[in-house]
Amino acid sequence: MTRTELINELRKYRCADLSDAMDALGMVNVGSMNPNMKPLRPGMEFKGFAYTVKLLPKQTPNKQCKTVAEYKEELTRECENIYSFVNDITPENAK
Repeated sequence: MTRTELINELRKYRCADLSDAMDALGMVNVGSMNPNMKPLRPGMEFKGFAYTVKLLPKQTPNKQCKTVAEYKEELTRECENIYSFVNDITPENAK
């Protein structure tokens, strides 16, 4: 079964039922999401496979900004490619 087929099959069931089934199989707390993870806004949902990645702390000092506009510009510049690794994840190389 491919990952796409698996996702389509799992969509037929409620999350609570899948979690209960995993618990019954002895897989307690396996695949559980950290309870601190929450949607950014009401109505948003999380779906799909998760990939664990390691982000290293910034190695250079933070720039001292004098205005909010300067801060926003700096933040945008620093974060524009932070998730570029996602483009390289495929079903074949995901572990």
